[in-house]
Amino acid sequence: MKGLKSVLLGLAGIAALAATVTLAAGEKIVGGPFAVGVTQKSARMVWIVQSDELMLRPAAGGATLTSPSLRVEKTTLTGLQPNTRYEYDILEGADWGKGSFKTPPPAGPAPYRFVVYGDTRTRHDVHKKVIGELMKHGIPDFILHTGDLVADGNDSAQWPIFSE
Repeated sequence: MKGLKSVLLGLAGIAALAATVTLAAGEKIVGGPFAVGVTQKSARMVWIVQSDELMLRPAAGGATLTSPSLRVEKTTLTGLQPNTRYEYDILEGADWGKGSFKTPPPAGPAPYRFVVYGDTRTRHDVHKKVIGELMKHGIPDFILHTGDLVADGNDSAQWPIFSE
């Protein structure tokens, strides 16, 4: 009965995560969601919320500085099954906030698929084709990106997670 209760609690956690995250007025998700600490039976989901912005002005005048007020939201999902792919959608209807993770297989040797690639800073059309070809063979268990994500070090506008 304890095992069934754990599975039901894990499934309830996934259902809760699949529901739309409610943000207070003025709040926005600026990072994530990320699946971290994934084990055979659990995973922690983490995202970063900006709730406000601090404005700092020198008393004698001068430039105003701003700094975001950030907090980390998290939930732990338990009762997951080993070697299982889970999908999440933290902001229903949004273009981003969706993703997936896979729990590791039971202990012992097991085959896995991985991809190592990089230099995706330009030619997004080519990158899209590369990912399309990879997906024809199924979703890899592990992906390592070697770097060169942006052309000049200031290309944040192309990534929704960093845009306004």
